[in-house]
Amino acid sequence: MILPYEEVGVVKIIRTTKRDFNGVNITGDIMYFRHLTPSYTFKKKEEAASDVENFNKNVAGIQQNTFPEDEIDNLILQAVRTEYPECKVFNKLILFVSERESLNYYKGMPQAQSLIRILPKIDHNDPSKWFLYDGKEIFTKALTIYVDWTDSSLFNNEAFNLYYDISHELEIKDMMKTFSQVVKPI
Repeated sequence: MILPYEEVGVVKIIRTTKRDFNGVNITGDIMYFRHLTPSYTFKKKEEAASDVENFNKNVAGIQQNTFPEDEIDNLILQAVRTEYPECKVFNKLILFVSERESLNYYKGMPQAQSLIRILPKIDHNDPSKWFLYDGKEIFTKALTIYVDWTDSSLFNNEAFNLYYDISHELEIKDMMKTFSQVVKPI
């Protein structure tokens, strides 16, 4: 059964990998949900150059490069890449009730909380100006890391830091307000 339009959306999955103490790669997926809106919608598909390409696109389903993305998604990805530069992004359309129910699989996985922090960029070379940063906002947002059926403690207390120029504080404040409104847990 198809979900009502207001419940349709996209799950963003940022896949990270970390080695445990035995050298085994452990996968952690940072996942969040975004509703589709008129401004957050699929990109237009490029025309296929041949019948074979057209067939391959139709058989493969929705192309990853056509999923919506905006400055919020890019901010999250940029933050995660500060610690995991090789991370990969995947998208999953949630259109049917069964697709929404399949997310329960992830909810049963081991989990760890992570933080995205956006901090004022401080000029460390001139301590006499540090007072300029007093009272400047530090923005934080929590995201969950779903760990691939292993000990999630390897991912405990992950934090991803980005830095903003204090002259853009109001813009960042507006973006983080939007972030809180549109980024939802799965």
